[in-house]
Amino acid sequence: RCGGGHPKGTGSDGLSWSQTFGPTEDGSCEALITITQIPPGGDFPLPSTAEDGKLGEADVSQWSDPERGSEGLLTWAFDQNLVVEACCGPTATEHVRDLATAALDGTRQRPRADCTRPDADLDAEDLITNLTSKTRRVTDANGCLIRTDIASMETLPATAHCYAGLSFATIGTPFGSSIASTSARTYVRDPDGDLAPGGAQGEFDPDAQLPATATNTGFSSDGQSIWIDSADDAVLYVVRSDHVEAWPRLTQPLGCM
Repeated sequence: RCGGGHPKGTGSDGLSWSQTFGPTEDGSCEALITITQIPPGGDFPLPSTAEDGKLGEADVSQWSDPERGSEGLLTWAFDQNLVVEACCGPTATEHVRDLATAALDGTRQRPRADCTRPDADLDAEDLITNLTSKTRRVTDANGCLIRTDIASMETLPATAHCYAGLSFATIGTPFGSSIASTSARTYVRDPDGDLAPGGAQGEFDPDAQLPATATNTGFSSDGQSIWIDSADDAVLYVVRSDHVEAWPRLTQPLGCM
């Protein structure tokens, strides 16, 4: 590693961060590779030679720029924006894509060593799913992160383009199975009735009673435990410290314009 700092010209209010790497000799470092992480809303001045492509499952723009004496690529996955640029010689440029793959994979969430249950095997997720699931994770009773194809819960920010402030929870049918191979059940917390009439099977109840047939799934999010009722899959129960909420099941997948 030759050094790091805020790059110029990324248009992200000084929030981007670059690091340079290269061979070292006698205490000096020849900078050959630059890796820059750009936060949401940032920008990067792409060369005119940039072409769209793929890096595994991630979208990329890749370029070869003789004027700058470099080759590079920009890859992004929602909240991850990564620029890998190599300069000065074939030793660096031939490895650009390998470096970008390694850098992007380095942001992956991985399970703790003691989280050995199959539903906590985050390495089973593809890279893009893993990168975009950080805000939707639930945990089990041991604090292990759960794969989002098994269960997820998310509250959309107030600035979201669609369904701002609403919360959603998704599980497989039957519970514990992957939504990739079975029917998914999605439930919504919609206290202000923002969804169109008929969008959910019933209404949100902020002060519900747990039925005798309800069971604890063992999963939770931000101190909220998730309960299901095998006798009625139209409702999901979210138990907080001082009250119980009943979230109705969506009648159909939601779209966003």
